[in-house]
Amino acid sequence: MLTLIGFHTFTMYYMFTFDEIIGLLNDFIHYCKTNNNLRIYPNGEPRIMTLPNGTSRIVGPDWETKYLGRNMGVKWKFKLLYPQPRYKGYRVEVEINPQFLLGNDDYCAISSESHLPGTVKEYNSFAKKISPNLPKFADYTMNRVDYCGNFDGEEMELPCTPEQLLELQKQAFIPFHYTEKKIESRTSKRMVSYKNSFYLESDSITINIYRKQAELKENHPNRLDDIKRAENLSRFEIQYGGHMMYHLKREINDGMKPWEQHDFAVTKRLLSDGVAKAVISKYFKKMLMTNDYITFQETIEKIESCGFRQPRRDRLINALRLVKKHGGIENAKQYLKENMGNVVGFLDTVKELDGLGINPVTIPRRWNIPFIPNLLKHYDFMTGSGIFASCESISHKDSS
Repeated sequence: MLTLIGFHTFTMYYMFTFDEIIGLLNDFIHYCKTNNNLRIYPNGEPRIMTLPNGTSRIVGPDWETKYLGRNMGVKWKFKLLYPQPRYKGYRVEVEINPQFLLGNDDYCAISSESHLPGTVKEYNSFAKKISPNLPKFADYTMNRVDYCGNFDGEEMELPCTPEQLLELQKQAFIPFHYTEKKIESRTSKRMVSYKNSFYLESDSITINIYRKQAELKENHPNRLDDIKRAENLSRFEIQYGGHMMYHLKREINDGMKPWEQHDFAVTKRLLSDGVAKAVISKYFKKMLMTNDYITFQETIEKIESCGFRQPRRDRLINALRLVKKHGGIENAKQYLKENMGNVVGFLDTVKELDGLGINPVTIPRRWNIPFIPNLLKHYDFMTGSGIFASCESISHKDSS
């Protein structure tokens, strides 16, 4: 079953001294010369770094590993931050995809906390073959997790295609401090949304909603079996790092007993099902809200059946019309901002509609589809996970 909420990759780091890294780098070079599955390359050119005392020093390039054949699920990067011999200024990052590390050659599947014990074992075994100086899994510090929800339309018996679902999702609310990443159109030369994804960025979090099959066709066109399996697969992905990861780790630490507070305990917590579901739930509800998609006419009928006084009824219906006319919440917000100067009332009404059980984004009449379930709510119904009604809280500060 492809439908799952969890994560697909994560990145950890460990700090070395400038002198220590030389031996480790030599071990990698020796391993790559004697094995045909991995290579290590310089990333960039030697450069000049200025020390705090004002002196300068020529340092070598950063390094990174690449696969020669199949994806083995683990890659390393060597990054020089501070070139003092006895100072821990060299960071080694390791990026892990548990599915591939565990031998599951699958670009569609994602992982959950049940995969962690095997991941730890396989990583330590692989690292030991390369160098006795490589840290064990438990010694690393987490600095990024790519949480994601896999939603397979066939498994979930959705009445729409992934293309139709993405069209509705692109009409979602864009949280404050996020911007949509766009691409220049070859014909109009204007910046337009990606055809097969809805990609948002902030300082430390990236949100990407996309059709998995289209992504595989673009990036892995030879993976024909995976492309076929991904035909109905939609992915909601949160790349969680930077200062937001720092706040999340601090919150986890604060909830632990003093003797429990160590990096591996935090890592296990970050890769737990509870945290993955909490992260996905938080941002899903923030953008795509909590209600099913229905037709515009049905939303009007729902509002009129509530018996509201005319000013409130008109305000709610006008907000729905703005969203429909301008092709989404964000477009309606931009229209009002440019023409009225104030969008607070509109956004308050959008939240009010959601609280009334009405999704402001509606299904086009031409589709002849009366109803498309909210993916998160439907996932909860399918799995009995409780993620929708009472998901574990993430209470750290969030500027978004």
